[in-house]
Amino acid sequence: MIEKNQIIEKSTGLMRSFGIKSISMDDISSSLGISKRTLYQVVTDKNQLIVQILESEYFKAKNNLTNISEQSNNPVEELIRINLFMVKFIQAMNPVAVYDLTKYYAELYEHWRLEFHDLFMVMIRANIKNGKLEGLYRNDINEEVIAQLHAERIEKLKEENMFWGAEAKSAETIKEMTTYYLRGLITDKGEPLLNKYLQEFSNYLNE
Repeated sequence: MIEKNQIIEKSTGLMRSFGIKSISMDDISSSLGISKRTLYQVVTDKNQLIVQILESEYFKAKNNLTNISEQSNNPVEELIRINLFMVKFIQAMNPVAVYDLTKYYAELYEHWRLEFHDLFMVMIRANIKNGKLEGLYRNDINEEVIAQLHAERIEKLKEENMFWGAEAKSAETIKEMTTYYLRGLITDKGEPLLNKYLQEFSNYLNE
């Protein structure tokens, strides 16, 4: 019997490449080399499959963000790495697939959009709080307000398809966006760290 994660992985790849509406259960079963009957023994229908794909993507993102938090040496490094992850996450989206989700699976899209938003908010709030405690971020900033503004900024970029143009995919664009945000948070104590990690960030983007 084929494993569910194999179906989810293959389906995710197909829908990222061609969109959601254009991919049928026949396409998925054919690409896996199994019968549609076998496929339906694992997933009830396409709607359930999409739910499982979105759930899988959410937990992958959550695990990645948790690893970033645990492996970062300080809040400045953590925030830069979170921004890099979110940018790459958005860039990996196919605008056709996002459009299909919003049009044909609107309730599912909204549910998981809010789940991702809340996850991002938790990470940013904690980061700002820790940065203030370590004297790396300004004490006079409100972590709730700043986290909300940053989350909305990321969401706006996705909605406007900003990252789907050639110019927006450039390393310089991504670096400048991150720099602009962090300069508003950082203290004199955090400035050397910011410059250090921004340079590493830039080098990574240009690889």
